[in-house]
Amino acid sequence: GRWCVFLPDKEDGTPMVPHRCQLKVRLETHDGQWHERVPAWTKLAWQDHNTNLFNGVMWEPPTEEKYSFRHPRPAKPENLKIYEAHVGMGSCDPKVATYADFARDVLPRIKRMGY
Repeated sequence: GRWCVFLPDKEDGTPMVPHRCQLKVRLETHDGQWHERVPAWTKLAWQDHNTNLFNGVMWEPPTEEKYSFRHPRPAKPENLKIYEAHVGMGSCDPKVATYADFARDVLPRIKRMGY
């Protein structure tokens, strides 16, 4: 299901969950089992090298620490831009596609789309 939690700022205006705080969501299922998950919308995850597990990280740096872009955003391209195509995923069927499948089914479509 869908759910949310709202954590208001502290009385002094600082966030309830501070910047760089590691976090996980812990859920109890209907049968009493507990599962830990990294929140789906986390901006950053750090790996614990002792367990190889990941933790979500609250990433809301103060203004003075935020990255500032030095150059304007490039103009949106007028045509389709493909930077990568995966041969094995080039099929609608539940299989790993071959190069022959890719050449027959995908490459002509890419060409038709003006790439």
